Amino acid sequence: MESKSISVRTEPDVIANIDAAARAQDRSRNWWINQAIKSALAEENAWMEQVERGLKAANAGDFASDDEIDVVFERHI
Repeated sequence: MESKSISVRTEPDVIANIDAAARAQDRSRNWWINQAIKSALAEENAWMEQVERGLKAANAGDFASDDEIDVVFERHI
């Protein structure tokens, strides 16, 4: 896979934390940043898929009844 270089500006304490995490995992700064980016993108994509499913259901009129909502709230009280 072809890789490309990017530049990112961030605070020195963020870089220090990245370097500490990379050292703790015996990895390079580059590896650690790539893993963090991939993880963030996977989380964002999963969130967007949930939003899209919710919007599809809402547009189709598929809503929970008041009784169904009450059951969920009762489990968490």
